[in-house]
Amino acid sequence: MRGHVAGGDERDLRLPEKIGKKTIKYMKGVRGFVANRLQHALWREALHMVEAGIADAATVDEALRYGPGLRWPLWACWKTWT
Repeated sequence: MRGHVAGGDERDLRLPEKIGKKTIKYMKGVRGFVANRLQHALWREALHMVEAGIADAATVDEALRYGPGLRWPLWACWKTWT
């Protein structure tokens, strides 16, 4: 997924969409892609849980696979809570 800052040139969105990519508009410039930033936040929390002895890596993976991993492709994050 490629990001685009609102107010930028709309032509920047055409090529990725033509080749089947999904584009999003940022409200302001930010370092990194939104999806990657969310993925890294989840990864940091998973590492913390393993390092703190809360769960082992297999349990964290299983929790994601059978918990939000099933919902997120359909409902995403905010749609799950609204």
